[in-house]
Amino acid sequence: MAFILSLFSIITVQKNIRDLTNENGSTLSSAYPGVANSIDVALETTDIVGE
Repeated sequence: MAFILSLFSIITVQKNIRDLTNENGSTLSSAYPGVANSIDVALETTDIVGE
């Protein structure tokens, strides 16, 4: 049962990424909200430390 659920989740993620990819072949940043947030936090931290 776990194997079937993992296959379903893999297919779902792949289809969502495909749907968020534009005609130029680049994926929109909304596909990776966690990564965008962590990059913003890292940049803010770098700014604070650099001052």
